[in-house]
Amino acid sequence: MIGCGESDVRSLLVGSGFLPDAASVKPKLRSRSTCRSPQAARAFTLLLLVVRRSGKRRPNETSALKVESCFVRWSALFLIALSNRPMNLIKIEPFLKDGLVRVVIETPKGSRNKLSFDPDLKAFVLKKTLPQGMVFPFDFGFVPQTQGEDGDPLDVLVLMPETLSPGTVVECRIIGVIKAEQREGKSAKSVRNDRYLAVSETACEFSEIQKPENLPENMLEQLEKFFINYNELEGREFKLRGVKGAKAATKDLRRARTKEAESV
Repeated sequence: MIGCGESDVRSLLVGSGFLPDAASVKPKLRSRSTCRSPQAARAFTLLLLVVRRSGKRRPNETSALKVESCFVRWSALFLIALSNRPMNLIKIEPFLKDGLVRVVIETPKGSRNKLSFDPDLKAFVLKKTLPQGMVFPFDFGFVPQTQGEDGDPLDVLVLMPETLSPGTVVECRIIGVIKAEQREGKSAKSVRNDRYLAVSETACEFSEIQKPENLPENMLEQLEKFFINYNELEGREFKLRGVKGAKAATKDLRRARTKEAESV
């Protein structure tokens, strides 16, 4: 590690999310202010100090050991800061080359508690507890780097044989979408709030499902009723506008990708 350069340190910090994109860092590389946390700022300063010391001259065995010891101590601090940094789930790349889509799970299957990822807190927040006897039928989550008409990332219901924990990232096949509109009150404007249907790539029980028509009998009808009842509890009017297949659903997902994400 004694032979590494400033660009190596900068690349490590950028890739870990502690620094902005490399292009915007160059004019301010020597400033701690480019770091995104106090821990990262200290680690950044000391890592560069080690790099510069090692680069001034060819160290003898004693000085090399001192530099290496210093680096080990402060790289440990950097790794602690890295492990404690908040999750940046909304920045995950959603689309994979093989046509799969990444979905971040918010609410587990069978739960009465509606959880939602708060991008400002970078934590999951309890939004609502459903009444007795009403639970989420499947794992419920969102596609990162997308935005619907309601301002939130697009919602996805993931078909899985077993429940998943909040924050789990699942690689899914999109099989369709339940088209819908919702309205907060009679005088409010209706906005699109579709519910996308996906199957986990690892779920062998659902490997044959390629479109909504392949779902078990009455499952789609039950899902539609769940969303209607759920929105009624929220005081919203929820109207179904039909069901579309995988091709139309995937096209809508890509169209909903945020401009910020497209520019990265």
